Amino acid sequence: MEIVETLRSPGNKIAFVLDYGYFKVGKRFFSPKCYHKSDIEYVSRKSGFETNAFDPAAYPQRTAHYHQKLILASRGFKIWDTDADEFVKHEIRSMFLLNLKPKLIFWQCVDLLIREKIQIPSYNRISDMILKALQARKSELTGLIQSALSLENQKLLDDLFLKADEIDLNSAKSPYKLTTLKKLSQSSKPAKVSEKLDDLF
Repeated sequence: MEIVETLRSPGNKIAFVLDYGYFKVGKRFFSPKCYHKSDIEYVSRKSGFETNAFDPAAYPQRTAHYHQKLILASRGFKIWDTDADEFVKHEIRSMFLLNLKPKLIFWQCVDLLIREKIQIPSYNRISDMILKALQARKSELTGLIQSALSLENQKLLDDLFLKADEIDLNSAKSPYKLTTLKKLSQSSKPAKVSEKLDDLF
């Protein structure tokens, strides 16, 4: 409230309190167009101003950035910058090495930022970082597999994605060979056992 008293217009005072409240709860800043009307009216009344004293559409971006710096300093948080960006990217790569799922990685990033007292960026910023890291990890694993597999083993794996009717046009419609390997038959009939052995070998 000491900071609020230094601000000049009623609109800026209301905006600052709203920014502060939202940051205190979410550890991130939101666009003024996302402010709830009921929150604006509540803060206006509690501050002794008219409910129309603050117009989100008229809240200058430069003023909003100034308010954000004051709030970060008062809460002991660091701004999201290139250092924070690189820090989170490194953590995401480490989590992918542990084979964590993207959804879990996202919430681990949020927890990590709160623990390190770093401003949480937008959802899209974190999700894009996770998506890029996932694509990079897939490319890395694909490269390792391609460099380790012989041509013979590559052909054996490719054959698992062929259907009998793709090899023999006179054959009836059939599933991929890989599908047949996933369905284990418990039958002890000689014909079924022989069929399963053919699939396996």
